[in-house]
Amino acid sequence: MRTYVGDLWDEAFDPPTWRVIPTNLGWTKDEYNVMGRGVARQAAERNGGLASFYGKWCKMMAGQTTHDLICFANPSLILLPTKGLNRNTPHLSWQAPSDIRLLERAVQMMAFNMINRPRNLVALPLLGCGNGGLDPRDVVPILHRHLDQQYVLVLTEELNLG
Repeated sequence: MRTYVGDLWDEAFDPPTWRVIPTNLGWTKDEYNVMGRGVARQAAERNGGLASFYGKWCKMMAGQTTHDLICFANPSLILLPTKGLNRNTPHLSWQAPSDIRLLERAVQMMAFNMINRPRNLVALPLLGCGNGGLDPRDVVPILHRHLDQQYVLVLTEELNLG
């Protein structure tokens, strides 16, 4: 895995690069995923209908016995959950802290699913480290363990691990 200091939305990562968006697995009564902060919010603002599409997907997948965890969405987005589903109040799933075990399973699943796709770059932020509250010192080793040179960890100036 390589690193890049800048912004996930830099032109260097325009399609065919995939961008990874950290998310939660919940939905509102209107079947929207709450994408209200950080990279998820930016993705929703740039891609009209994304919150509705993903909320419906999360609700549909919640009843499955094998949950794929990651969702491939156009244009070239990978929605990767770092926060699990609050089954009693799905619309509040976004408020939970990120779950390091869920993040690792989702990263493994993403790496596995990308094997059969064109070897385009995959740009990702420090998953779960913003609103999710995870420590980058816990997340970066997971990313290095599962991701190869196809992946680019995008760090902001404030989070540059140097």
